[in-house]
Amino acid sequence: MLAMIVTSCEKDPDMNKLDSDYSVYTDYDNSVHFNEFSTYYLPDSILVPDNILKANYWKDENAQNIISAVAHEMEQKGYVRTEDKEKANVGIQLSYAQQRIQMTTGGWYGGWWDAGFWGPYWGGGWYYPYPVTYSYDTGTLIMEMVDLRQPADKSNQNKLPVIWHAYASGLLYGNSHFNMQLTCFTSKAQTWENVHFNVDWQMNVPLNSNFADKFSGWGMNFEGKYDLTPYWSIGAFLNFHTNHRYVDRRTIPLTPTASLTTDQQQSAFQLPFGISVSYKLPDNRYVKPYFGVKSGAMYSQNSIYNNLVQWYERPWGFYVSPELGMDIHPVPYQRLGFHVAVYYSYATNKTDILTYSEDGRNSMGVRVGVCF
Repeated sequence: MLAMIVTSCEKDPDMNKLDSDYSVYTDYDNSVHFNEFSTYYLPDSILVPDNILKANYWKDENAQNIISAVAHEMEQKGYVRTEDKEKANVGIQLSYAQQRIQMTTGGWYGGWWDAGFWGPYWGGGWYYPYPVTYSYDTGTLIMEMVDLRQPADKSNQNKLPVIWHAYASGLLYGNSHFNMQLTCFTSKAQTWENVHFNVDWQMNVPLNSNFADKFSGWGMNFEGKYDLTPYWSIGAFLNFHTNHRYVDRRTIPLTPTASLTTDQQQSAFQLPFGISVSYKLPDNRYVKPYFGVKSGAMYSQNSIYNNLVQWYERPWGFYVSPELGMDIHPVPYQRLGFHVAVYYSYATNKTDILTYSEDGRNSMGVRVGVCF
């Protein structure tokens, strides 16, 4: 009884303070790499299905405004629209729920998702590869992005997977005011899909020096990249490498009157860091080649050791390194894969140590690691 009395005194919230804009919902297939797509197909009308399984198409000025807004956002993201769906990576279907429609995991109730609706645009219909159970009320605008490439799910050979969808509820058919938030693909999930990392084991051999010039696998490379467009990426890198060389016992002149007879171990440590830019070359679902350039600064420490003394210098210099590489994904559409690259590097670091002089350091090498 006391609980009933207390709860009856609870003040209801002021519902008038709620946002009067339309509610916008988005969902996506988290196994898909959206940055892999470069072209899209978008019909010139909006589907309006009815309860007798007849397809109608909304084509007036309001519909064209929505379609134009979607096309603008896609182009801002670097995608290219094509009129030939055979050349498109993804297709975008806009639908308007003129009546209440319920959707459940795996398909549509009452045959609403019948392939016949998509006759002018799509082939055998499509399916959701991730769980969905939603109810679309009257006045809901629905946007679905489908992968037009070969379906990855063998059990749905004749259907195309929906990889991203959104809907905005509360629209009125023919109303000139629309919530264009539906056309913005700025969700956290898609931003994360544009971020990639490489961690590599690095091997190289110096090309223009007789100081610490032996082949070495004592190196690592770390790089993070962000996809600005489906083709161009920008990022940051840091790597390190150490080359060695053993010199047999010999006499080294130190001054006009002094000399040192000893063997020696030479060591060249390099630590370049800076920015990277890469351009993606034509690829398939498994192998994704690219050409890139790293540029920045390099810290180095060049040392000579014997059993008593260490001589060293720590010069800084400018660093640039073009590379040709590829990401290999044994399982398509998964983030984790293998990374392989060949590279050339040039640094302006200068060193004068004992009888050795180095004006810049050139190297050629290979990186092997993982990408994710």
